[in-house]
Amino acid sequence: MDLKAIKKKFLTLNQMRLSRTRETLRPQQQDVLDILPLLFHVNHPSLPGFVSMETPAGISNYLKEGQALMAARRLVKGFEYKRLLSHYYDIHALFLIGSSGTIAHSTKSDFDIWLCHAPNLDTAKLKELREKCALIEKWADGYNLEVHFFLMDADRFRRGEVLDLSSESSGTAQHDLLLDEFYRTALWLAGRIPVWWLVPPEEEKNYTEYAKNLVARRYLQDSEIIDFGGLGHMPAEEFFGAAVWQIYKAVDSPYKSVLKILLMEAYAKDYPDIEFLSLTFKRKIYEPGEISLNELDPYLMLIDRLTDYVLKNGEQDRIELVRRCFYFKINLPLSKMRYIAGANWQQDVMHALAKKWDWRLNHLAMLDGRHHWKIERITQERKALVDELTHSYFALSQFARENAGLAMISQRDLTVLGRKLYAAFERKAGKVEIINRGFSADLHEPLVALVQRRSQGGRETWSMHRGGSLGAPGEEGAPLKRGSHVMELLIWGYFNRLIDRRTAYAIQTHDSVFSDRELHALIHRLQQLFPGGRLPEVEIEDFANKPRLLSVLLFVNVGVKAASTRARDGHLITDKVDALSFGAAGENLIHSIDALFVTSWQELMFFHYEGVNGLLDCLCQYLQWSPLGEGETPATAQVFCYSSGHGDKIMRRVSELFESVCKAYATPNSRHLRYVMAVERGYAMLYLEDGILKHVQLHTSEELFEHLGRPQGQYSPLMFDPSARYRGPLAAIFAHDKPGVVQFYFHVAAKELEVYVLDEKGSLFHQLMPLADPAVVLAHYHVFLRAILKRQMFPAAAEAVMERIECYQLRDTGGEEPVLERRKLAYQPPQRCFNVQVIGDPNDSSTGFTVFCDDVEFSTAEYGESLFAEVAKHIMQQRGSGLDYPIYITDIDVPANLLGVEPRQNVQTIHYLAYKKLIEDRLNKAAQRAAALNASS
Repeated sequence: MDLKAIKKKFLTLNQMRLSRTRETLRPQQQDVLDILPLLFHVNHPSLPGFVSMETPAGISNYLKEGQALMAARRLVKGFEYKRLLSHYYDIHALFLIGSSGTIAHSTKSDFDIWLCHAPNLDTAKLKELREKCALIEKWADGYNLEVHFFLMDADRFRRGEVLDLSSESSGTAQHDLLLDEFYRTALWLAGRIPVWWLVPPEEEKNYTEYAKNLVARRYLQDSEIIDFGGLGHMPAEEFFGAAVWQIYKAVDSPYKSVLKILLMEAYAKDYPDIEFLSLTFKRKIYEPGEISLNELDPYLMLIDRLTDYVLKNGEQDRIELVRRCFYFKINLPLSKMRYIAGANWQQDVMHALAKKWDWRLNHLAMLDGRHHWKIERITQERKALVDELTHSYFALSQFARENAGLAMISQRDLTVLGRKLYAAFERKAGKVEIINRGFSADLHEPLVALVQRRSQGGRETWSMHRGGSLGAPGEEGAPLKRGSHVMELLIWGYFNRLIDRRTAYAIQTHDSVFSDRELHALIHRLQQLFPGGRLPEVEIEDFANKPRLLSVLLFVNVGVKAASTRARDGHLITDKVDALSFGAAGENLIHSIDALFVTSWQELMFFHYEGVNGLLDCLCQYLQWSPLGEGETPATAQVFCYSSGHGDKIMRRVSELFESVCKAYATPNSRHLRYVMAVERGYAMLYLEDGILKHVQLHTSEELFEHLGRPQGQYSPLMFDPSARYRGPLAAIFAHDKPGVVQFYFHVAAKELEVYVLDEKGSLFHQLMPLADPAVVLAHYHVFLRAILKRQMFPAAAEAVMERIECYQLRDTGGEEPVLERRKLAYQPPQRCFNVQVIGDPNDSSTGFTVFCDDVEFSTAEYGESLFAEVAKHIMQQRGSGLDYPIYITDIDVPANLLGVEPRQNVQTIHYLAYKKLIEDRLNKAAQRAAALNASS
């Protein structure tokens, strides 16, 4: 074998393809391409990309400085070059990979460059080298050249050590397939040449030994070659990972990915004796004779291989899709270009192929009009592509299962790719399907009709139709899209680029007040936030984490006029301007919410909510997107309301509510927070249960007190929404709450005494009683709370018990909330106060207990159902004449089941207080009956 002759043929082909690449560039762009190797050969302050004199530099065997020096002097005036004399170089080689110099290259093609560096560069040097690459990329962009550098360590690559998955790296998904593509498409720019060139095709399976032998026999020197490895055997496991990666790429570039995944399918068919395209490429070079540039074009070789594969399998229906994918990849619109034979080699080749495929001018015109296809054609094309990708994916995954154990793709990369595919193609409830992704740039419809109808089941439905002429119901023709709500159709149409601000609309409604003014305001807002229907850019690294919200849009009352507005035409005068409880009637002005969530997985989620429950559902769903209590918050909710009447109040109230709740639950100590807001004439409460935010409506103050009085599994603080007004002292009481402390509050009114007790876990006890001497009430509560806390804290000292009890008096000041004043709980009671103790029977935990009035004993065993009457009678007899005040329990010690404690609950103060009230009610009723009998007699 003549190594020099083979090397010369490879270099000749390389130069011919570089010439074709240069032909597509303007003179200054040609200079940029020529100077690129020189920029990495020396560190010169006047050259683009300079970082420091210590930045890795010097390219092995770089001798062709002439063309680069001329380009440098044209681009950088006054540049002077001194040849680098060294025996060691940091840069081993530069390769231009991809479509350059091929049928697929165009003026819009970018330049992907492998920058192959020495394997011993440390982290600091690699960082500087990346910085230099970034600066050169930015500089080249000034000449309208998109250049991307990829730092490569050939030794690591050969061993199979690849980068983590990123937007530009396939990670562990494919190695041999990437190498196959590199060997048939790479253009050598400078440095060492691939040793693969010099290993004959028939020695590919013996590649490593053969390459070593070339060096050992001194046919080659280590300093003149670079070794990425051979293609003797591709592991079966790689097919599955590569298939997943290509389907991921198909989300945004479907046609290119269909070609690549079909090539993998063809390779798998020949496994284990795979004839890689790169090997076919090398065989042709090793054959005697002259080089045919078109015959060695990697993309023309690709379409020939795929055509043969599909036709051999008798799959005629797939061949048209394959050819269509290739035509779109080449991107030469033949029907729109003036053709002169011999003037452009790419046009010559594509015209010959079109003739061979029997593609007529009208068919070419249809393909060339792809960017103006309508949604029906896009839907059909998308289905064909997804079906093809799915077919190949399952074929390759089946192949991997039959021929290998686990896939070579790492679990992390598999997870990331799987999430990307799921987000792009999976249908699920609420997801807005983006059909026009990677297909047509313009599906714009100049005139669209929006129709509201009542379905056979009585449900209201909306449909979107092309054109504005509407016939009788049922005669509108097939709709572009159906949906339950008009906002759903607008979002779908806008993000699939069917409608925008240029579109004219005809609206036909059944019971909606949806207007042309409101419609255009909604479209204008979408256009402002997402110009051109483009979703926010994300990185593939985003799929390594769970999805988060990037944008949240809440459209309130779309097509709905608020109730107060309908009744009073917007002229209601009131100081109660809370949109959740508006005016004297306490009306809720928020009738519906259309929510659009845009996620970091580039998913669009649409949800419609109605009424108070809908608002609360929306709030809960919104907050579930971020870990509650971990300091993270979802994207700020942007609220819009374009229906007439109180729109500003509605937007402001909803924004404040979402912001306040979000802030409340983002704090580290909010895992058990309860949040109360005023809604209509009642309340609503948010609370966490097993980490899930839930809500409950409480229509009256009684329901609120009942709910606040429920036992808690742990200390649960309560927050009142700051945007609403609350009558009474609850907001002030709970703002003063402390964990582990029992707080006693009393309020003296004209005719009654109001008592509140917040226990150690934030449960609220509330009791209204006839006005009495506060000293009596406080004295009994002092004895009672001290007794039960002492029992719970045994053997703590009395001082420790009292530290856990606080007392406050609520005083009216004329404002909406009373003032809290600290008091001593230990008021001195009147001399004739009884200690009334209720002691349970451990042997009869269902009903048995004993009541002690000071030292007098009354038990259910002795008195049965008459127990309460006997106790009340005894107490009334011991009181002096004229003393009429309620009977109070001063201590309770009964089994947990009598206190109403659930099996998995712990006993807390609220249980004792509720039981105390129950027993006191029975005793006082018995006393009232006894007093009535005495009076009648």
